[in-house]
Amino acid sequence: MVSKHAETLVQLDNGKKIPPSGWKCEKCDLTNNLWLNLTDGSILCGRKFFDGSGGNDHAVEQFKVTGKPAYNFRISKRLTSQ
Repeated sequence: MVSKHAETLVQLDNGKKIPPSGWKCEKCDLTNNLWLNLTDGSILCGRKFFDGSGGNDHAVEQFKVTGKPAYNFRISKRLTSQ
């Protein structure tokens, strides 16, 4: 069964390989509050939380720049152990 939201999802054949670990925002290297764009494979940080912590809005900025809907999947609050 396919979600109605995934029926029109087109994944770009851009050669991008997503590693199984060590994920970080492609713009600022944050390792928490990460979102995977299911269309182009980019991993970007999410919005800032109400207390100022969290991400730097890079996933939102990508949407604003491209104007295309981003099919994002939250991959971690705190993904990598340091």
